Formats: sequence, structure tokens, C-alpha cells
Amino acid sequence: MSARGARLNIGVLGGTFDPVHVGHLRPALEVKSALALDQIRLVPCHLTPHRPQPARSTALRADMTQAALDGLDGFVVDPREMRREGPSYTVDTLASMREEAPEAALYFLLGVDSLNGLDGWHRWRELFALSHLVLMRRPGHTLNGFATSLIEEYGACAERALQTQAGCLLSVDTTELRVSSTAIRALLARGGDPQFLVPDSVRTLLLDRTDYQDCHD
Repeated sequence: MSARGARLNIGVLGGTFDPVHVGHLRPALEVKSALALDQIRLVPCHLTPHRPQPARSTALRADMTQAALDGLDGFVVDPREMRREGPSYTVDTLASMREEAPEAALYFLLGVDSLNGLDGWHRWRELFALSHLVLMRRPGHTLNGFATSLIEEYGACAERALQTQAGCLLSVDTTELRVSSTAIRALLARGGDPQFLVPDSVRTLLLDRTDYQDCHD
């Protein structure tokens, strides 16, 4: 049963998760708590439309993400982009979720950099017809003019979002964690240990494999 009655309230966080780390997980947990979401779905991107393709396979990145979430209530890995051919466009992912759960309210989580560049995303206007957008705000990150105009157009208080399934742009202040997958990959390539940067289950996988020790991207 949803915290708001019969309607299921689902947060969606996409990414390459190469590897998944605390900088992904802690802000998602804070959004889940702030908006009383029933579930957060982490969606590993299969074919990245906006950045170079990761050298590690989608299956490996999904396995690590699953390991990070094992035993964590209300968090699941959603593998739908792995099963879809072609670029992993967010609009297609949200449309398929909407088709599966027409009565649910979807909340797509994104950071300041993503919101600043949202006008470069495939059919970005349609995202608001499919879900709410949740900006994970962090200290020191500045919105550009485009992002500011989106907040003016779609910004709404959480109370209004409670009554709708999509169409609002919400902001949630989240903890600033200066952790990046790029830095973790560089650390592993130098023979370093990512302890406390990733969940212990992910650390074990990273140290047991050569996929990251041999990477130089």
C-alpha cells in the first residue's frame, strides 16, 4: 500500500552506474524520504545517447547495482533498457513504465547538470507528460537560464504533485558527496581501494574482477 493511499509513487534514477557509488545512492535515499516515495528504481543505461559508451558491459554494471541494493528496502534495479534495442532514451523508458503502471505517479530524478542540458535530450518536453521531474540540488551547483525557465514553467510545491501523476518540477536539497564513477575507475586503475566510496558488496565485486583494474578511461 502506498504511503498516499492506493497510488504507487515511483522514483526513477537512470545512469551508467560504472560503477554505482554512494553519490548515486545517498541522494536517491534522501529524495525517497523527502517525497515519501514507495520505491526507487535504478535503471542502468544500455546504449548511452549523450556520452561515450562504457567499456564495461551493461550486465556487469547491472550486477553491481543489484549488489548495492540487496537487502535495501524500497530500492530495485530495473533492467528494461538492457532489453531494448537502440539508444536508451529516457522518454522511452518512462513511457514503458507508464504503460505498465498507468495509475502510478512517476518521479524522474536528475541533477543540476542534467537539468541545465535537458533541452538537448531526445523529446525532452514529453518527459513532463510522463512523470514529475525531481531536481536533486546540491550546494555550489548553479542553474543556467534554461533550467531556471523550466522551474518557472513547471515548478510546483510538493502538495500539488501529490494530486497528479506527472507534470511538476520539484527540488529536493541533497547531500553534497564529491564522488564520481570516473574518479573511482581511476583509483582502481592505480590499484587503489574504493572502500567507503561504494557499498561493501560493490567493493568486493570491484576488487575481485579485472574489468576496472585494467581500465584507463
